Amino acid sequence: MTSMIKKVSAFSLSAYLFLPMMVFASEGLVNPLKVGTIEELLALVLKAVVNIGTIVLILMLVYVGFLFVVGQGNEEKISEAKKALMWTVIGGLVLLGAQAISLVIQSTVGSLQA
Repeated sequence: MTSMIKKVSAFSLSAYLFLPMMVFASEGLVNPLKVGTIEELLALVLKAVVNIGTIVLILMLVYVGFLFVVGQGNEEKISEAKKALMWTVIGGLVLLGAQAISLVIQSTVGSLQA
């Protein structure tokens, strides 16, 4: 299941980033992303990743709850569910950490430019 999620998310991200770049107008190439700098592009990509990651995180929390219910007191299944919960929480923290690191880098670069 995670392999399928990885493939779908990789395809969605590549389609989101590269297919709009193939849009042509009568005057030449048009920027469909409405960004002018690399910083704005990276912020847009981070926003897309966080939005997709949030959906995946919610789905994984539901799946972990399902694992706990299916475990029905079986120690082996409950330990697998606990591991899945631990990795889901770690993934959520990484998702929040990515946004926090982005804000720290933006403020650092902004203070250096001023």
